[in-house]
Amino acid sequence: MCWFTLRRTRYSKGVLSGLITSKYDPDVERRVEGIIRDVKERGDEALLEYLRVFHGLNGEGIIVDEDEVLRAYDRVPSGVIRALEDLMDRVYTVSKSLVPPSVDVETAEGVKVSVKWMPVGSAGLYAPGGRASYPSSVIMAGAAAKAAGVGKLYLSSPPRGREVDPGILVAANIVGVRRVYRLGGAYAAAAMALGTETVERVDLIAGPGGIWFTVAKKLLYGVTGIDFLAGPTELFILADGSVDASWLAWDIAAQAEHSPDTLVILASPNAGYLDEVLDRLERVVASTPTGEVVRSSLESNGLVLDLDSMDDGVNAVNEAAPEHLYLAVSGGEDLLPRIRNAGSISIGAYTPPALTDYSTGANHILPTMGWARFRGGLTPLDFLKAVYINTASKDGFFNICRGAVELGFYEGLYSHARSIIERGCRRGNREG
Repeated sequence: MCWFTLRRTRYSKGVLSGLITSKYDPDVERRVEGIIRDVKERGDEALLEYLRVFHGLNGEGIIVDEDEVLRAYDRVPSGVIRALEDLMDRVYTVSKSLVPPSVDVETAEGVKVSVKWMPVGSAGLYAPGGRASYPSSVIMAGAAAKAAGVGKLYLSSPPRGREVDPGILVAANIVGVRRVYRLGGAYAAAAMALGTETVERVDLIAGPGGIWFTVAKKLLYGVTGIDFLAGPTELFILADGSVDASWLAWDIAAQAEHSPDTLVILASPNAGYLDEVLDRLERVVASTPTGEVVRSSLESNGLVLDLDSMDDGVNAVNEAAPEHLYLAVSGGEDLLPRIRNAGSISIGAYTPPALTDYSTGANHILPTMGWARFRGGLTPLDFLKAVYINTASKDGFFNICRGAVELGFYEGLYSHARSIIERGCRRGNREG
């Protein structure tokens, strides 16, 4: 067994209740409210103060200049640049295929309803810059926004040291970001949502972030649009023993190394196989450079589930509604019809979640905290609005007007009914 403690229990209905929930601290929410208020009242002055207090910057400015973006290309390995470009192509291809066509529907003779999908005018993307750098997330959000047809893209990312991570700057350039802001956390969200003397106000904010940024998105919803809230990352592995135990150990470590708040659940009806994976996991944690983060994450949030059957595994998945689901089973496709709740699903030995994070073209900005019960991952639809366009000819008006009069009177909206009647509609008569 592992030299660190990993919770292990037998699955029964309800055992996962409360495990995947929001971990927002009310004190954080109160402090974020103060930051939003400060940015609203003081604008750039507040942003520059936060850069001094949180990052020790003085005079670097809010906007990353174009020369810094160009210099980033010299600081990022060519293989990484090619990988980001390839990722952009794949995610954009998938995203573009998801853009719905506008439609025209005749609902009655002479009456037409059109639905036109219109992109938001501008979007503010976010790239966290704390424990790790995530240029791949810039590609994910940017590709979906570009496929939707968003005309103006901006990006906020906190400096690491005195500069924004060069990989993030390269990714921003690849997706066509107009301007990069040297801003992070709650004050970045507030600046993009409210606008300041320097920061353009946007119609929608998208992208993953830490707790301060996420709480700010929550509080700013309505002032601006948001994609969705996302907490610490999650992985549920449902296994039958058909995938090499060492591979699964590395899959667990790959997710757990994100942060100490990561949730990983390993479930199988094969108890001996679970023991084998845990034995391999001990060696992985000891050998990986991120082992301390992995250990902390697993001790705090790791869970091993002994299942009575694979049916129990499907029930556990639907109960957990995890961000990432890895079906490390033979014939995993057969389970899909019964799985309702998961942000992203990977199937088979050669489709580890790390591959879907970086290379397949699926979007890795996904719902967490059980939100996969009612929504999926980021798509162009998050940047699109369905606008209804209604057209009725005179004949069409008289074909449907009596129902509008009846409903107007029934609901007590007298002027609604009179608006129709004044055009010649009468209750019980076609016209006149």
